[in-house]
Parts: sequence; C-alpha cells; structure tokens
Amino acid sequence: MNLQRYGGYSDWRIPTLKEYGAIYDQNRLQQSYKGKRVGYPEAFETGGGVHYWTAEEGEDVASRRDIAPIYRSAWSFNYGRGRSGMTVKDSSLADMSVRLVRSGPR
Repeated sequence: MNLQRYGGYSDWRIPTLKEYGAIYDQNRLQQSYKGKRVGYPEAFETGGGVHYWTAEEGEDVASRRDIAPIYRSAWSFNYGRGRSGMTVKDSSLADMSVRLVRSGPR
C-alpha cells in the first residue's frame, strides 16, 4: 500500500495488539464475512475477518522441537472473542486478515 501511495499516503502499517484491543467493542456486534459475530468498532464495516495479524512477531514455535521444524509466529487479535493469541505465520490453515492504519505525523 505504501508503494502504491494508497489513498494518497505512504505511511500505512499493521496495527499493534494493543491498538486492536483498544478498539474492540463487545457491545457492537456485527457479522464477519463467514457470518460469525465480531466486535468491530463503528468505523469497520460488516463483512470482514475474525482474526487479524498484528505487527508483533512472537517466539519460534513448534509442536515438538525435537522432530518438527521451527516456525515463525506473530500475535493476532480475535474480534469474535476480544482475545489475542499466537499464530504460525506459515500456516495455510489460518484464516487471517489485516487492517492497515496510518502512522501519521510524529
């Protein structure tokens, strides 16, 4: 998005876990694109995802370190439950979304 200067701006970034948590609204339930209940803030339209990537990477994780490869993971935020968790970045099973925010002037 930054290379495309989306919306005329080049300061887009992935939000932090704290930023996602700050705008979660359990009282404003909408539906995700799969029909699940999500606590999006008013600015989000209905029909988005449930799980969102954050900008924060986690530790390497593996189910059994002695036989399994080590995977990179990142924190994610669940708008269905208002909780965070670690998600393996290489997982083809993860149904993840991302919302971009602008850094703005500092």
